[in-house]
Amino acid sequence: MDISILNQLDASTLRQVLPGYLSSYFANNEASAANRARLTKLVAAWRDTETEALLQTLSILGEEMRLYPADPCGRSLSRSWSRDAITSWNADGLEHLKAASDAGPVIILCNHLSYYDATATDAVIAWAGHQDIADRLLFAAGPKVYKHMFRRVAAGCLNTVKVPQSTRLAHTERVSMRDLARQATSSLQAAAQGMTKDRLILLLYPEGSRTRDGHMGSFLKGVHRYLSSVDGIAVVPMTVEGTDLLMSVDNDERIVPGAIHLSFMPPLHVGPDGASRDILGKLHGRIGAALPPNHRPQPGTPALV
Repeated sequence: MDISILNQLDASTLRQVLPGYLSSYFANNEASAANRARLTKLVAAWRDTETEALLQTLSILGEEMRLYPADPCGRSLSRSWSRDAITSWNADGLEHLKAASDAGPVIILCNHLSYYDATATDAVIAWAGHQDIADRLLFAAGPKVYKHMFRRVAAGCLNTVKVPQSTRLAHTERVSMRDLARQATSSLQAAAQGMTKDRLILLLYPEGSRTRDGHMGSFLKGVHRYLSSVDGIAVVPMTVEGTDLLMSVDNDERIVPGAIHLSFMPPLHVGPDGASRDILGKLHGRIGAALPPNHRPQPGTPALV
């Protein structure tokens, strides 16, 4: 489904096409049929005004370097859709995230395996009894997230802030240094405002892109600017496992239902535990060591690039 079709839909048509479109991503026919039935029942209860609001959200998503709040219907859609994608889950160390978020501004740093990482993280934290925390998650999203219909729908179901893709990544579009600096400043200010004004919890994938070989890569050193954007930030290290098997880098058009494991570790605090760049380097080591061998950084991988 092409993004341009959004301009041709009304509330009734969106409710008709969404269940079939989203359930078609399941590789397993049984899971696909169950998911379609689940979503059809969900969207049938949406009022026209709610559905039109979601349609409007999807239509403008990603146009500017700013923060986009989750659409309420989209949020329920995402978590309902994930019921058939995630067959089992666990989340260790959520008490570290809760304690940090109760105390002040928080940033989460996590390894990046799949386009499904953000959606899975939101769903599992909500299902673990911490919907209040899940609702406050703010995911940094690169330009590519908003350019594909499936990923745009997923983004509309979450709080996202559009961030520029690093020019260090070979597969990204080239932009002038002036434009990159302007975009980065806009994103940084939007994220900082979200953390201070709305108490959002910013989740960053500091590798800048999904791993291509399964092993965690270096962190982009520019990420440290987010860590110093607000006074008193606690930085919580996190690992995600299993999403690469559900939605792989090689075939991100299909979902193979499976298990998800999230793990949260005690935070480091910018200032008391080091400057922002020092914290970023330390947590590269801590996150890498907490991963299973097939996801740990390869020997010789620098912490920051």
